[in-house]
Amino acid sequence: DVPDGTAADAKRERDKARASWFCIGYSTIWNVPISKRLQRLRKKYKLTWLRNSMSYHKFSNLGEKFNSDLNNKVMTDIIDFNLRDRECNCDVRLSRSDGSCLFNNNCRKSMVIYELKCKI
Repeated sequence: DVPDGTAADAKRERDKARASWFCIGYSTIWNVPISKRLQRLRKKYKLTWLRNSMSYHKFSNLGEKFNSDLNNKVMTDIIDFNLRDRECNCDVRLSRSDGSCLFNNNCRKSMVIYELKCKI
């Protein structure tokens, strides 16, 4: 007697050993999906032993990678002075009793989100 988990694991290992892995990059040039094409060829040439497993992934455009890298290198240490955070200049009347800013020094942040609504 073999426990069910062990038999299932053995079967899974056997099937994995019999599988042929096809690692396909994302492509739109095929009229018929590659997996269907492989199934047809398997049936046509009677390759019953062949088990297909597909792995799809998208290759990023090499030009996009170069442009991104170049953009990061060009924009290093470039600061937009209009969008930088500025020091607090709150009136003394808006300060706390200890003299600190009532807004925790966020009064002159360049971009502050005051309200956020979910429309889902």
